[in-house]
Amino acid sequence: MKTDVLSVEYTPAIYGGLAMNATLEDVISLLESVKQAGWSAGQIRKLLELSRQRGGQNLQRRLGEGTLADLLEVDGRLDRLKFRECLGLSGVPQPFYWKTIRLGIGAETGRNLCSTLKRKGFRVDKLAEELLGQKTFTIAERETDIDLFNVLVKDLGFEDGGCYSDVCACAGSYGFELCPAEAAFQLRSQYLDQVCGAFVTIGMEPICDSQGDRYFFRVWCDEDGQWLGCGDPNKRLGSLHRLVFVRS
Repeated sequence: MKTDVLSVEYTPAIYGGLAMNATLEDVISLLESVKQAGWSAGQIRKLLELSRQRGGQNLQRRLGEGTLADLLEVDGRLDRLKFRECLGLSGVPQPFYWKTIRLGIGAETGRNLCSTLKRKGFRVDKLAEELLGQKTFTIAERETDIDLFNVLVKDLGFEDGGCYSDVCACAGSYGFELCPAEAAFQLRSQYLDQVCGAFVTIGMEPICDSQGDRYFFRVWCDEDGQWLGCGDPNKRLGSLHRLVFVRS
Protein backbone atom coordinates (compact mmCIF):
# COMPACT_ATOMS: atom_id res chain seq x y z
CA MET A 1 0.00 0.00 0.00
CA LYS A 2 1.25 3.48 -0.85
CA THR A 3 2.17 5.24 2.36
CA ASP A 4 2.71 8.68 0.79
CA VAL A 5 -1.05 9.15 0.61
CA LEU A 6 -1.58 9.03 4.35
CA SER A 7 0.51 8.70 7.43
CA VAL A 8 1.27 5.06 8.32
CA GLU A 9 -0.45 5.32 11.69
CA TYR A 10 -3.84 5.59 9.95
CA THR A 11 -3.42 2.63 7.61
CA PRO A 12 -4.95 -0.04 9.91
CA ALA A 13 -7.88 2.24 10.67
CA ILE A 14 -8.49 2.87 6.98
CA TYR A 15 -8.48 -0.80 6.11
CA GLY A 16 -10.59 -1.74 9.13
CA GLY A 17 -13.03 1.14 8.85
CA LEU A 18 -13.46 1.59 5.11
CA ALA A 19 -12.81 -1.84 3.75
CA MET A 20 -15.18 -4.11 5.61
CA ASN A 21 -16.41 -5.36 2.23
CA ALA A 22 -13.62 -3.97 0.04
CA THR A 23 -10.36 -5.28 -1.33
CA LEU A 24 -7.00 -3.71 -0.59
CA GLU A 25 -7.04 -2.40 -4.16
CA ASP A 26 -10.35 -0.68 -3.45
CA VAL A 27 -8.86 1.07 -0.42
CA ILE A 28 -5.77 2.17 -2.36
CA SER A 29 -8.01 3.50 -5.12
CA LEU A 30 -10.05 5.43 -2.57
CA LEU A 31 -6.98 6.96 -0.99
CA GLU A 32 -5.59 7.96 -4.35
CA SER A 33 -8.89 9.74 -5.02
CA VAL A 34 -8.62 11.44 -1.64
CA LYS A 35 -5.15 12.60 -2.55
CA GLN A 36 -6.31 13.94 -5.92
CA ALA A 37 -9.14 15.83 -4.27
CA GLY A 38 -6.68 17.69 -2.03
CA TRP A 39 -8.06 16.59 1.31
CA SER A 40 -6.70 17.97 4.53
CA ALA A 41 -5.61 15.74 7.42
CA GLY A 42 -8.69 16.87 9.34
CA GLN A 43 -11.01 15.77 6.57
CA ILE A 44 -9.31 12.39 6.30
CA ARG A 45 -9.70 11.86 10.06
CA LYS A 46 -13.35 12.84 9.76
CA LEU A 47 -13.84 10.27 6.99
CA LEU A 48 -12.35 7.59 9.24
CA GLU A 49 -14.67 8.57 12.09
CA LEU A 50 -17.71 8.47 9.84
CA SER A 51 -16.71 5.13 8.35
CA ARG A 52 -16.43 3.58 11.80
CA GLN A 53 -19.72 5.13 12.96
CA ARG A 54 -21.71 4.22 9.86
CA GLY A 55 -19.96 1.09 8.69
CA GLY A 56 -17.75 0.56 5.69
CA GLN A 57 -20.26 -1.08 3.34
CA ASN A 58 -21.45 0.90 0.36
CA LEU A 59 -19.11 3.78 1.10
CA GLN A 60 -19.92 5.51 -2.16
CA ARG A 61 -23.63 5.41 -1.41
CA ARG A 62 -23.04 6.89 2.01
CA LEU A 63 -20.90 9.66 0.58
CA GLY A 64 -23.65 10.35 -1.92
CA GLU A 65 -26.19 10.63 0.90
CA GLY A 66 -24.52 13.54 2.62
CA THR A 67 -21.30 12.43 4.27
CA LEU A 68 -19.54 15.03 2.14
CA ALA A 69 -21.53 17.73 3.89
CA ASP A 70 -20.07 16.50 7.19
CA LEU A 71 -16.58 16.57 5.72
CA LEU A 72 -16.99 20.11 4.43
CA GLU A 73 -17.66 21.23 8.00
CA VAL A 74 -14.15 20.21 9.03
CA ASP A 75 -12.39 23.08 7.29
CA GLY A 76 -14.41 23.94 4.20
CA ARG A 77 -11.64 23.24 1.68
CA LEU A 78 -12.97 20.07 0.09
CA ASP A 79 -13.87 20.35 -3.59
CA ARG A 80 -17.15 18.41 -3.48
CA LEU A 81 -17.68 18.02 -7.22
CA LYS A 82 -14.09 17.00 -7.89
CA PHE A 83 -14.17 14.38 -5.15
CA ARG A 84 -17.46 12.90 -6.37
CA GLU A 85 -16.01 12.72 -9.86
CA CYS A 86 -12.85 11.02 -8.54
CA LEU A 87 -14.96 8.29 -6.96
CA GLY A 88 -17.29 8.03 -9.95
CA LEU A 89 -20.29 8.89 -7.82
CA SER A 90 -23.60 9.12 -9.63
CA GLY A 91 -26.23 11.68 -8.84
CA VAL A 92 -24.08 14.78 -9.05
CA PRO A 93 -26.81 17.42 -9.43
CA GLN A 94 -26.88 19.15 -12.79
CA PRO A 95 -27.92 22.80 -13.04
CA PHE A 96 -31.72 22.73 -13.18
CA TYR A 97 -32.75 25.81 -15.10
CA TRP A 98 -36.20 26.88 -14.03
CA LYS A 99 -37.12 30.32 -15.31
CA THR A 100 -35.80 33.76 -16.21
CA ILE A 101 -36.99 36.84 -14.36
CA ARG A 102 -36.25 40.51 -14.86
CA LEU A 103 -34.82 42.75 -12.13
CA GLY A 104 -35.05 46.53 -11.91
CA ILE A 105 -38.72 46.88 -12.82
CA GLY A 106 -41.86 47.70 -10.84
CA ALA A 107 -40.75 50.52 -8.54
CA GLU A 108 -37.76 52.46 -7.27
CA THR A 109 -38.05 51.57 -3.56
CA GLY A 110 -38.87 48.45 -1.61
CA ARG A 111 -41.95 50.03 -0.06
CA ASN A 112 -43.25 50.89 -3.51
CA LEU A 113 -42.64 47.29 -4.58
CA CYS A 114 -44.86 46.14 -1.75
CA SER A 115 -47.62 48.51 -2.86
CA THR A 116 -47.23 47.24 -6.42
CA LEU A 117 -47.72 43.64 -5.32
CA LYS A 118 -50.83 44.45 -3.32
CA ARG A 119 -52.27 46.49 -6.17
CA LYS A 120 -51.85 43.48 -8.46
CA GLY A 121 -53.75 41.28 -6.01
CA PHE A 122 -50.80 39.45 -4.43
CA ARG A 123 -50.60 38.85 -0.69
CA VAL A 124 -47.64 40.08 1.39
CA ASP A 125 -47.22 39.02 5.01
CA LYS A 126 -46.36 41.66 7.62
CA LEU A 127 -42.76 40.60 8.09
CA ALA A 128 -42.05 40.55 4.35
CA GLU A 129 -43.57 44.02 4.09
CA GLU A 130 -41.19 45.24 6.78
CA LEU A 131 -38.15 43.67 5.08
CA LEU A 132 -39.01 45.31 1.76
CA GLY A 133 -38.74 48.63 3.55
CA GLN A 134 -35.28 48.01 5.02
CA LYS A 135 -32.32 49.99 3.66
CA THR A 136 -30.47 46.74 2.99
CA PHE A 137 -33.15 45.74 0.48
CA THR A 138 -31.92 47.15 -2.81
CA ILE A 139 -33.24 47.26 -6.36
CA ALA A 140 -31.19 46.88 -9.53
CA GLU A 141 -30.36 50.24 -11.06
CA ARG A 142 -31.10 48.99 -14.56
CA GLU A 143 -33.24 46.24 -16.01
CA THR A 144 -31.40 42.92 -15.93
CA ASP A 145 -32.52 39.38 -16.72
CA ILE A 146 -31.33 36.58 -14.43
CA ASP A 147 -31.77 32.81 -14.73
CA LEU A 148 -33.10 30.96 -11.70
CA PHE A 149 -32.19 27.34 -10.91
CA ASN A 150 -34.63 25.32 -8.83
CA VAL A 151 -33.05 22.58 -6.69
CA LEU A 152 -34.11 20.30 -3.86
CA VAL A 153 -32.32 20.40 -0.51
CA LYS A 154 -31.37 16.75 -0.96
CA ASP A 155 -29.73 17.62 -4.33
CA LEU A 156 -27.16 19.57 -2.32
CA GLY A 157 -26.18 16.57 -0.20
CA PHE A 158 -28.69 16.97 2.66
CA GLU A 159 -30.65 13.73 2.41
CA ASP A 160 -32.25 14.30 5.81
CA GLY A 161 -32.78 18.03 5.33
CA GLY A 162 -30.71 20.80 6.85
CA CYS A 163 -30.59 24.31 8.23
CA TYR A 164 -31.22 27.03 5.65
CA SER A 165 -27.89 28.71 6.37
CA ASP A 166 -25.99 25.44 5.93
CA VAL A 167 -27.78 24.55 2.71
CA CYS A 168 -27.09 27.98 1.18
CA ALA A 169 -23.44 27.82 2.25
CA CYS A 170 -23.11 24.42 0.60
CA ALA A 171 -24.76 25.53 -2.66
CA GLY A 172 -21.56 27.26 -3.75
CA SER A 173 -19.83 23.88 -3.92
CA TYR A 174 -22.22 22.98 -6.73
CA GLY A 175 -21.65 26.16 -8.69
CA PHE A 176 -24.70 28.07 -7.46
CA GLU A 177 -24.75 31.61 -6.09
CA LEU A 178 -27.16 33.46 -3.83
CA CYS A 179 -29.94 35.47 -5.45
CA PRO A 180 -30.27 39.21 -4.92
CA ALA A 181 -33.10 39.89 -2.47
CA GLU A 182 -35.04 41.69 -5.19
CA ALA A 183 -35.44 38.34 -6.94
CA ALA A 184 -38.07 37.43 -4.35
CA PHE A 185 -40.31 40.35 -5.29
CA GLN A 186 -39.77 39.89 -9.03
CA LEU A 187 -40.41 36.15 -8.81
CA ARG A 188 -43.65 36.75 -6.93
CA SER A 189 -44.74 39.38 -9.43
CA GLN A 190 -43.80 37.32 -12.52
CA TYR A 191 -44.69 33.79 -11.30
CA LEU A 192 -48.34 34.06 -12.26
CA ASP A 193 -49.02 30.36 -12.82
CA GLN A 194 -47.95 29.13 -9.37
CA VAL A 195 -50.48 26.51 -8.32
CA CYS A 196 -52.09 26.15 -4.92
CA GLY A 197 -49.84 24.27 -2.51
CA ALA A 198 -46.61 25.13 -4.32
CA PHE A 199 -43.86 27.06 -2.56
CA VAL A 200 -40.25 27.95 -3.22
CA THR A 201 -37.59 29.52 -1.03
CA ILE A 202 -35.13 32.15 -2.23
CA GLY A 203 -31.47 31.29 -1.64
CA MET A 204 -30.23 34.71 -0.54
CA GLU A 205 -28.33 36.64 2.10
CA PRO A 206 -30.92 37.10 4.88
CA ILE A 207 -32.13 40.61 5.69
CA CYS A 208 -32.46 41.99 9.23
CA ASP A 209 -35.77 43.33 10.46
CA SER A 210 -36.09 46.28 12.85
CA GLN A 211 -35.25 44.01 15.79
CA GLY A 212 -32.07 42.72 14.19
CA ASP A 213 -33.49 39.26 13.42
CA ARG A 214 -32.55 37.80 10.04
CA TYR A 215 -35.00 36.37 7.51
CA PHE A 216 -35.11 35.12 3.93
CA PHE A 217 -37.96 35.44 1.44
CA ARG A 218 -40.18 32.68 0.16
CA VAL A 219 -42.94 32.58 -2.46
CA TRP A 220 -45.96 30.33 -2.15
CA CYS A 221 -49.60 29.86 -3.06
CA ASP A 222 -52.49 28.70 -0.89
CA GLU A 223 -56.26 29.01 -0.82
CA ASP A 224 -55.94 32.66 0.25
CA GLY A 225 -53.87 33.63 -2.79
CA GLN A 226 -50.31 33.99 -4.05
CA TRP A 227 -47.95 35.15 -1.30
CA LEU A 228 -44.59 36.77 -0.65
CA GLY A 229 -43.46 35.82 2.84
CA CYS A 230 -40.42 35.11 5.00
CA GLY A 231 -38.61 32.30 6.76
CA ASP A 232 -36.15 31.92 9.61
CA PRO A 233 -32.63 30.90 8.40
CA ASN A 234 -32.08 29.01 11.66
CA LYS A 235 -34.99 26.68 10.97
CA ARG A 236 -34.52 23.30 9.35
CA LEU A 237 -35.65 22.65 5.78
CA GLY A 238 -36.90 19.25 4.69
CA SER A 239 -35.02 17.24 2.07
CA LEU A 240 -37.75 17.91 -0.53
CA HIS A 241 -37.83 21.64 0.13
CA ARG A 242 -37.16 23.66 -3.04
CA LEU A 243 -34.78 26.62 -3.25
CA VAL A 244 -33.80 28.84 -6.14
CA PHE A 245 -30.31 30.10 -6.84
CA VAL A 246 -28.48 31.81 -9.67
CA ARG A 247 -25.27 30.80 -11.40
CA SER A 248 -22.34 32.96 -12.46
